[in-house]
Amino acid sequence: MSEQDLKPEIKKVIVDGLKLKREPESIPDQEKLFGGGLYLDSVDVLTLVTVLEERFNLEISDDEVEKLNSIEEIAQFIKGKSKV
Repeated sequence: MSEQDLKPEIKKVIVDGLKLKREPESIPDQEKLFGGGLYLDSVDVLTLVTVLEERFNLEISDDEVEKLNSIEEIAQFIKGKSKV
């Protein structure tokens, strides 16, 4: 799956997993997820990591979480981990 194909799925996982009241396609790929943009907090981060790990069957370390600040970065990370 390409990064471009991953992005809509990541947005859906974020909206569904965090129960956000917005449409997945309304989230820009470069929008900051934390401290701006979606204004996710530390509890949201834990939930986000869990839903991403479950959906994409991967593990995300604490160091890696700090680098996942946008849909674009998450897609690159998943693509790199899956090596597909």
